Amino acid sequence: MNMCTILGHRLPTYCGEPVYGQVKPRAVDGIGRHHADVYADCDRCGTRYLVVKIHLPPPVDEAAIQLRNRNKELERELVETEKTVAALHTLLQKSMGHKDELKIEAALESGR
Repeated sequence: MNMCTILGHRLPTYCGEPVYGQVKPRAVDGIGRHHADVYADCDRCGTRYLVVKIHLPPPVDEAAIQLRNRNKELERELVETEKTVAALHTLLQKSMGHKDELKIEAALESGR
């Protein structure tokens, strides 16, 4: 019987500082969360053992980030365009008078 069966395994260290463990991805669950295990080699007996199970952050998808940024840009452009159309509509109303609102609406619709 070795000491690790009594005391448990000892985390590996180098100059008194913990060292990196080895991460082994396991699976992706039904909600898209990535699972992994962290293993280390015991300082006392040298046995590789499971230290902890972890959830990994989702992988970074550069294409998705670029698409999200482009969508934000397009939304800002759309808001600015809507403001411009509203301002032009107001100017047309003032120049033509309120009696000609149907003409204004028709002119705006034909320009779309």
